Amino acid sequence: MADAERWKELSSTPIYENPWGKLISLKVELTDGTIIPDYVIWRFSDGVMIAGFTPEDELVLVQQYRLGPDDLVVELPAGSVDKKDVSEAAKSELKEEVGGIAEKLEHLGNFYVLPSRTSTKTYAFLAENLQLEDEQDLDVHEDWIRITKVPLEKLHKFILEGGINDAQSLATIFLALLKRGNIKIE
Repeated sequence: MADAERWKELSSTPIYENPWGKLISLKVELTDGTIIPDYVIWRFSDGVMIAGFTPEDELVLVQQYRLGPDDLVVELPAGSVDKKDVSEAAKSELKEEVGGIAEKLEHLGNFYVLPSRTSTKTYAFLAENLQLEDEQDLDVHEDWIRITKVPLEKLHKFILEGGINDAQSLATIFLALLKRGNIKIE
């Protein structure tokens, strides 16, 4: 991207910081010269999200309470990269959230979570032949996670009926189904 297409960061003022990230107020200059004195962004670590399929061709999902929307969210296993290799982070999250080990783990691509307000990137993975063999090993901030398996032949209906209410999960599932050949786009 040419510099003429980028906004210029004129100053940066931290508002709040915790172990998960920083809230920052930026003074920026737009490409047309307009100054925005208080553009607020949240910088936190990148994450991984894994579309895992069992040997029986079931997609493994998790349901847990999320404070942001104050709702139960059905999503794929996911977590922070936290300075780990992204593949190792994906393996770790599968083990932690679903007690699973995948025979094959493949990086599908990356996407930004909310590019207008964060720099956070999600690394999407496909896990094949995911065996749910161990107990969950949840983080301290996760008091419970319910595991759900949806057979591939019922996934389309499950999604259309609102069974998955997390946009990152839907994007990762789409990439996984494309990679597996379950969806073909000409």
